[in-house]
Amino acid sequence: KGGQILFGQKGQSRVAFPTGKSPHELIQIKITEIAKNALLTPDMNTKRIADMLGFQYPQHFLRFFKKRVGCTPKEYLTTLQTDEISLPHNPLL
Repeated sequence: KGGQILFGQKGQSRVAFPTGKSPHELIQIKITEIAKNALLTPDMNTKRIADMLGFQYPQHFLRFFKKRVGCTPKEYLTTLQTDEISLPHNPLL
């Protein structure tokens, strides 16, 4: 069901969903999922992914990805190849 509006400091409001995550956090999770799936597409590079996701500069995307995933996109792909992890196909890409 819908979220519940909570009022924070200085009259700010945010929506609390049943997941306990804020809308901002849910958006970051989705952006991370899309980025991970896009990295699996052979003709996509970090510059194109950054642009597709709305980052002004590729460096901002790299910093975002490393903060969220714990490694760079290149390290992420290397880990996938080493561990032979298969991720579900994202039909949105």
